[in-house]
Amino acid sequence: MSAYEEEVMQFMSEGYLLLFFSLFSITAIVIVALSNKNSDIKIENKITLRPDEISSDTKVNINNSKKNNR
Repeated sequence: MSAYEEEVMQFMSEGYLLLFFSLFSITAIVIVALSNKNSDIKIENKITLRPDEISSDTKVNINNSKKNNR
C-alpha cells in the first residue's frame, strides 16, 4: 500500500468512528428525553377479608401531565 492509500484508510476509519459516536450520542439523548416524561401514577388498593370471601376493590388513576400544545 502506498502512503496515500494508508492515509485515506486512516481518515475513513476515523470518520466511521466519529459517525458511530455521533449516532450513539444522539440515541442516548433521545432515550433520556423520552424517559423523562412526567407522569403521575397513583394506585389505591382496598382489600376486605371476610371469613368466607375475599373482595378487592382496586382503583388506578393515571394522570399524564404532558399536554399537547398545538
